[in-house]
Amino acid sequence: LNGDSPYYISSEIDVEAPLTITEGTRFELAEDVYISVEEAYMQVSGTPDMPVVFTRANPEAGHYWRGIRYRTSDNRNSMDHVVVEYGGSSTMSIGPYSSQNRRANIAVDSNSSLSVSNAIISDSNGWGIAAISNANLSTENITFENNQEGDVDDDV
Repeated sequence: LNGDSPYYISSEIDVEAPLTITEGTRFELAEDVYISVEEAYMQVSGTPDMPVVFTRANPEAGHYWRGIRYRTSDNRNSMDHVVVEYGGSSTMSIGPYSSQNRRANIAVDSNSSLSVSNAIISDSNGWGIAAISNANLSTENITFENNQEGDVDDDV
């Protein structure tokens, strides 16, 4: 997907084939909608001047979307020069127990991999990033702002 956007997402998306998202792409997600990366990988590659943005569709209503959940161990999962904001409307399942479910902009499941760099993770109704303790999460140069439960919960 490229910068010919915004893309309005009105229902859940399961990424089940390799997906590359390039600079300037903007996703506006409806209330409680999520993106789940399963059995494949998602590479998000923005630039400093044209980041990829994941945000809520209706800011006037004050709604939150659910977030992005990674459930794949593919080490090509990456998010670089990205803004992820206003997620965390309700919990996402990460791990085998319901006590591990978290509200977050980004959630990384058991034995899953994700590299996040040069990112702004903000205004979550839960955590900025939540990761199960055995996830392979790498972060570099992240700005966290106004995440209601905290920035990173990496010991779920």
